[in-house]
Amino acid sequence: MGKLQKVQTNCLRRITGAYKRTPRVVLVKEASIRPIDLYIRTASLKYGAATKDNTVTKAIAQNLVYLGESINQKRRRLGLDRRKPTAMELVRKEADLIIHEAQERNLNRDRPGRKRGEEEMKRGFILALNKWMSVIWQKRRANYKGNYSAATWKTPWTHSTLKLYKGLKKHEATALMLLRSVIIGLNAWLSSIKIPNISPACTCGEPFQTVKHILFFCPEHQTLRDQMLAKAGTTSFEKVLQTPKGCRAASRMLIATDRLTQFAVANQISIEKQVLVKIPVLD
Repeated sequence: MGKLQKVQTNCLRRITGAYKRTPRVVLVKEASIRPIDLYIRTASLKYGAATKDNTVTKAIAQNLVYLGESINQKRRRLGLDRRKPTAMELVRKEADLIIHEAQERNLNRDRPGRKRGEEEMKRGFILALNKWMSVIWQKRRANYKGNYSAATWKTPWTHSTLKLYKGLKKHEATALMLLRSVIIGLNAWLSSIKIPNISPACTCGEPFQTVKHILFFCPEHQTLRDQMLAKAGTTSFEKVLQTPKGCRAASRMLIATDRLTQFAVANQISIEKQVLVKIPVLD
C-alpha cells in the first residue's frame, strides 16, 4: 500500500503543481479526493457486503467449511491452530460489524414497527461504510501537525474545493494551490525551511514576505492589488481565497507580481496578449 500511496502523492503533486514538501493531507484536500488506502479499503468492504449473499459466494463458503473441517481435524491431531480465515472472510466480518452498528443506531431513531425494504437496506449499508470512511479520515486530519492558518484549512471539509479551481488555466490553478497551502516560494516560507542565504524579509522592508503581505500589504504591488480587490469583490484576506472570484483574482495577481520565477513565461505571455493590436485586413 505504501507504494500506491507514493504514486498517488506524486500524481497529485503533478496535477496540482504543489511543491515536494506539500503534505499528502493538503494535496488530497485541495484535490477533493480520498487517500487511496481508505478508498481501496472502503471499496473492498462494500464489495464484501454486497456479495456475501450471492449464490457463488455461498457455494465458496460451503466448500471452505468442508475443507476447513478436514484441515482442522488434521491440525488438531498435530496440535496446531485452526484454519485461519481468508482475507475476504475478514473483510466481510468487518463490513458486517460496521453495518450492524449503523443499523442499531437507525433502529433507535426509527418509529416502532417500521420495516426497511431491500433497496433501502442496500443504500443503508453503503451510507454506513461511507460514513465509517469519513470518520477514519477525520481522525487522520485531526492528527495533522501543520500550518492551520493556511486558506486550505479555512475551507470546511464538507465543501469541495474544486469549484475554486473551475475555469482556471493550469498555471493559475498552480498559483492558487500555492497561495492556499502557503507552501510557496516566498521568502518567509523559504527561510522557514532553512534555504541558505534567504532572508524572510520582503524587498519592501517588511520583516516577513508572506502570502498575506504580498496580496494585501506590499507597497510594491499597489496597482495590482487594487485590480485584484475590485475583481475579488471583497477586501477581507480571510474571504478572498474562499470564493471562485477571489481565488481567480488572487492567483492572477500572484503571477503578475513576478515574485515566483516559475510563472515568468506565463506572465510574459499574458502581458503580450494584453498589448496585441488587431491589424486591419488590407484590400
